[in-house]
Amino acid sequence: MEILLKGVSFSYQLAGQDLTALKDIDLVIHPGEILAITGEGGSGKSTLAQVIAGLLKPTRGQVYWDGKPLWSPKGKRLLPWQGKVGLAFQQPEDQLFAETVAEDVAFGPQNLGLPPEEVEKRVKEALKKVGLNEEIFGCSPFSLSGGQKRRVALAGILALDPDILILDEPTAGLDAGGRRQVTHIIREFHRRRGKTVILISHNMAEVSVLAQRMIVLHKGQIVLTGTPAEVFARGGQLEEWGLLPPPLTRVLLELNRKGASLNLAAFTLEEVEEEIWSWLSGQERCICRFL
Repeated sequence: MEILLKGVSFSYQLAGQDLTALKDIDLVIHPGEILAITGEGGSGKSTLAQVIAGLLKPTRGQVYWDGKPLWSPKGKRLLPWQGKVGLAFQQPEDQLFAETVAEDVAFGPQNLGLPPEEVEKRVKEALKKVGLNEEIFGCSPFSLSGGQKRRVALAGILALDPDILILDEPTAGLDAGGRRQVTHIIREFHRRRGKTVILISHNMAEVSVLAQRMIVLHKGQIVLTGTPAEVFARGGQLEEWGLLPPPLTRVLLELNRKGASLNLAAFTLEEVEEEIWSWLSGQERCICRFL
């Protein structure tokens, strides 16, 4: 499903005054891509996610799903929401409520009106995708660890089989092991399904290894867009907007400033090591030819 935002602005009412959260957003989200939306706190990331998902109606402008307008001029939703978009807010485990893990994951598919056998199938498949064993299906979700709760919450969204998965700071508050698990779940969802993932994050290291494209928001406006490597190459501007490239990218940028010629699309430690050694080997060959 393609999503198009055309001239979208959104304002909140606060103490009788309009507080602008988004201003003149033009954005195309292509089917099957992993898009990261980044920006400092208060830049409008979470608001934009809810506008994309159809939970908030723009104050101005229009949202289109597959070329069809989402809102009527009178503010009525024109397209169904259920099953189209799965949205996980920050710390989605806070939304857990059922007595058992299986019941919590089943809630969404049941609301879609699916037959019991299909609901059961989706619950088992979703929990398997997030790496949870059947022995915990009957456990209370509140008895689980923080990382397990996060995975149960994500399973509940995956069980809906949405066209678009929107994740708002999905690894916030997790330890290193929990972050790796959630990152793996996102990758597998995209790889197996080929569906769209929108990642809302200010964690540049996380964005670098997941996103194919990213946009930077500042004071409710899109100020930069491109691949992670293209965006991180603008390190000085990112700092002005309250962001920093990932630590490994900052190493490459500093070496480039000192005369190296390193590919900024190297994001893992192994890739960065290989890039630096490859460049050093090239320098040695140049010196040998000169001598």
